[in-house]
Amino acid sequence: MVSVRLTDPPSKPGRPEIVDYDADVAEIHWTPSLHDGGSPVQKYVVEMREVPNHSWHSVRHSSGLAMAFIRI
Repeated sequence: MVSVRLTDPPSKPGRPEIVDYDADVAEIHWTPSLHDGGSPVQKYVVEMREVPNHSWHSVRHSSGLAMAFIRI
């Protein structure tokens, strides 16, 4: 017997808000996704876009359901 569980992609998390920052650190908070797609969200990935070349790269991954990051 084979068991298959289908899930949808989760919805986007809430709009990020920078609550504190300085030259090297930014503290970012957001609200969780409204729809988890049928399975709990395991992590969030924070990406940053560099100006002038506009390329995106991953800054930090959460462990669990953290909804705040501090970039160092």
